[in-house]
Amino acid sequence: MEKYNNCPSELEQLNLEIVVSGEDRQAQQEVLQKVAEEIDDRDWRSRTGPGNYREPREEREFREPKPQRENREPAEPRQPRPAPTPSAASASQAAAPSQPAAQPSSGAQASGESSHAREDFGRFAKASEMGREAYRVGGTLTAEERAVRSVKGILNKLTPEKFERLLNQLLEVITTADVLQKTIALVFENAVEQPTYVAMYGELCVSLSKELPHFPPPPGSDKPLTFRQILLNTCQDEFEAASEAREEIASVSEPAEREEAERRVKKRVLGNMRLMSELYKNEMVKDWIMVTCIDELLSSRATKSAKTPPEDNIEAVLEIVKLSGNKLSKSDKPETIKKLNKVMTTLESLMSDKSNGVSTRVRLAIKDVIELKRANWIPRREAYTAKKLDEVRAQAEAELGMISSTIAASLPSLPSGLPRYGEPMGGAGLGGGAGGRDDGGLFGLIPPLRSDAAGDVALFPAFRGDAADRGFSGQSALLGDYTPPPERVRIPQAKPQEPAPQRPQEPSRPAPAAAPAPGKALSDEELLRKAQNLYQEFCSTLDKGEATTCVRELGAQHLAKVVEIGLDQVFNSLKEKEQDALLDLLLALHEAGAISSAHMVEALTTYTTQLEDLSMDVPKAPLLLGRFYGSCVSRGIAGLDLLPQLMEGDASVEPKRKFSGAAFKTLRAAKGDAGLGDLCKEAGLAAGGFLEADPEFDKDEPKLEEWLKAEGLAGIVPV
Repeated sequence: MEKYNNCPSELEQLNLEIVVSGEDRQAQQEVLQKVAEEIDDRDWRSRTGPGNYREPREEREFREPKPQRENREPAEPRQPRPAPTPSAASASQAAAPSQPAAQPSSGAQASGESSHAREDFGRFAKASEMGREAYRVGGTLTAEERAVRSVKGILNKLTPEKFERLLNQLLEVITTADVLQKTIALVFENAVEQPTYVAMYGELCVSLSKELPHFPPPPGSDKPLTFRQILLNTCQDEFEAASEAREEIASVSEPAEREEAERRVKKRVLGNMRLMSELYKNEMVKDWIMVTCIDELLSSRATKSAKTPPEDNIEAVLEIVKLSGNKLSKSDKPETIKKLNKVMTTLESLMSDKSNGVSTRVRLAIKDVIELKRANWIPRREAYTAKKLDEVRAQAEAELGMISSTIAASLPSLPSGLPRYGEPMGGAGLGGGAGGRDDGGLFGLIPPLRSDAAGDVALFPAFRGDAADRGFSGQSALLGDYTPPPERVRIPQAKPQEPAPQRPQEPSRPAPAAAPAPGKALSDEELLRKAQNLYQEFCSTLDKGEATTCVRELGAQHLAKVVEIGLDQVFNSLKEKEQDALLDLLLALHEAGAISSAHMVEALTTYTTQLEDLSMDVPKAPLLLGRFYGSCVSRGIAGLDLLPQLMEGDASVEPKRKFSGAAFKTLRAAKGDAGLGDLCKEAGLAAGGFLEADPEFDKDEPKLEEWLKAEGLAGIVPV
């Protein structure tokens, strides 16, 4: 109401005189009062119906733009018009609302169409209208489906900690042969998808096989269904389906799809072999089944012209041998042991033959299995498997050097009170009895600090006022020289003995306390500890004389091992200054005569034989070893003709080139280009004999001539 009380600005600019009679003003106020007091009794459904839909204000106001008002000149003042008669006023009021009454018809029609379109667009379809059955919680599940759902839930929660409790729940659910078959399928799938828990699933299969009863035979058979029978049939079907899956993969043309299919087949084959190995260790699978699986895997060929089995089959055989090789080697049947030895011979031939197309990764895996057999099937590292919380806690305590919680719980508890200042350890301050001592507690294990002859012994007499009991020579033990206290307790002697004649004592010669006697053999742990301390102390002091003395004290039989430990310290060092200092120390030890050339070459050969593995663990190891060898050649410790022998082995050409390149560059820096060329001619060195790239395994490596040119050695090192 207050918005329309003032005169519009347009009327003020036109200087118009508006005269509202009293009757018009009264009629206008009555209409406004009626609108303000009117109450809408309709509910929200009738107010928001299609007929009452009103367009937004912006659309109503700007759908049909009004014509602009023309500029008019200021009009002359109008004469006041006569007051209208009451009949004319009522007629005008009746005609005014009749005009907008016809307008909502078009708007109502448009709003009805739009709302109908919205209802059709956002309408939810019922399952019955689409020809489907609506889902109801627990309404349409059969007893078998409920049992299978329960089995899935139990298997998802299965851990070594909850094994016994969930096993009992699983036994209550498996009541029919159909549920049994689906349970075995779920257990098999979980064992394939979760390699870490395969041992736990093997134990689950053993427990279910012992606890579950026999089920009635299927139609057309006389044998009852057992858990073991269905499980072995499942493993056999999966094993036979792998070859069929590989044949189907061969027809796939798209590389990405083919690679994904091969990955799935490999995963299922390895999972199947792991589960069968665990079942074999638990006496659920016989020896001949495992041997037959190994023979089938090694005898299969991807193509007719292939000479070796597929790498996936080789890896599956390695899984079987790794998990069940110990039990196979202890079999009572000589045929099983003979076949196992034949399998190991076949694996050794696959590893040694470089022309068979087996990748380096698989060769190294075969090497690990062969070393496992040589170590009497004792792995170097513990297999990562699921464990109970107590086992994890015990392992962590053992690694940290803590007392086991079970041992700590068995110890007697500490007393509630501690002795006050000046009280004896066995007094009433420890919560003892009337006598002041409690030998039943933890402190009862400690001998009392008192004697029957002289009474209590004061722990700190220097801090008491009585100077006679101090036992010190007039001043504090922290400031003056220590004087032993007077003897208070004397042990009685049975027979007095005559003093033996004293011999003149020779002046004692100081000897190193920690140094062993010459020629004394040290254990590997002692040698490693002493050598590491030697090199660490040298890195802080850089005293070559002290380091040389310590090396001579270790004994001549350990010198090659000392050089190996020194090179290992070089690999583990993160600073280049420490690496250079340690390499210089090894050369200085040879110049001082503490280490011979044979010891240096023996230690160097130890690392070059495992150059491939070493380069994976320490990428800079070939470069550091090459620098060390080049320095040895430049100082006459070793000859350049030793290089082809050092480069023998199964390593790829990349670490060999890094080693040789570092050695050549060190020699060129010491001897120059001409000196390096003369050394190569004297040794009869030809780089093509040991640095040529294998076209099958070293496809990414450049040719030898290109590599020499890139290293700046072209024309100096003969090919």
